[in-house]
Amino acid sequence: MEGKIDISSTTIEKGLDIAKEFLQKLIGPSLEEAGLLMKESIALWRFRNQVSILEKANEICQRKGIKPNPISLKLLCPLMDTASLEEDPEMQSKWAALLSNMVDSERNIQNHVFPYILGQLSLPEFALLDACIREKRKRVNRLSQELSQFNENFAATEQELTQKISACDQRIAEQKQLPSGFQRMKTISELSAERRKASRELMSLKNTARQLEFRIAEPQTIPDGVLRDFEISNLTRLGLAKFLRETFAEPVQIEIPIDPEDHHVSTEADVVVAYTDSHVITELAELLIMACSEEWDV
Repeated sequence: MEGKIDISSTTIEKGLDIAKEFLQKLIGPSLEEAGLLMKESIALWRFRNQVSILEKANEICQRKGIKPNPISLKLLCPLMDTASLEEDPEMQSKWAALLSNMVDSERNIQNHVFPYILGQLSLPEFALLDACIREKRKRVNRLSQELSQFNENFAATEQELTQKISACDQRIAEQKQLPSGFQRMKTISELSAERRKASRELMSLKNTARQLEFRIAEPQTIPDGVLRDFEISNLTRLGLAKFLRETFAEPVQIEIPIDPEDHHVSTEADVVVAYTDSHVITELAELLIMACSEEWDV
């Protein structure tokens, strides 16, 4: 009968041999050395990875004086199951750090989403997030120090400028009570100029504080060209990165002649609207990297 499926033992054994031979190429010589069946070989390989990660986590706990606290099997089992597929030593260290932080009662970061996300990240993706967050922390620390120093002098400078503005207002009011004359107009003009200068300084002072606060709060941009498009898409899918379009406007001065035969011109302001596209890291990415690190607190 045409199209009959061959399910003889010879065919099955041949298929199994082909599968075992191919699997051996994927996981190395351990299959033949152990002399185990395919399923048992994979189990042994995953078990060895689990042992390596547990040893690393134990070392971290001992080095940092962490007394491991029992955690839910609902969290531990999926974590160890996913971690067992990781054979890269660097990524195994991230799993070990995550586990040590989860069993640390002082941190208490028993979050089910972290193992899920970590299991879907490559080393380059993790390394990029780590570098971005380190850069963000340097920026935030530097700008926070600037803001702190600025705030120390802000109150005194603000009071000085406010008093100067009030004094100018009072003196202008006094001058307006005097008889009209050239000297009166000159004095009022000078006081008005002095008042405008103090007002601009006061506004600039307040803008400086707002600008520092804005720069501290702005998200960290992922550098272009470091990751490929599918890697950026993976980070976005996992909620570790997001697309950001920033729109800004720039004033442009346009000179319009008043008369074709007149050299004088009037000036009007036009506005050019532009935008920049980028990908930035999210708060979830920062929490994940800190949870998988020995040195940062969550």
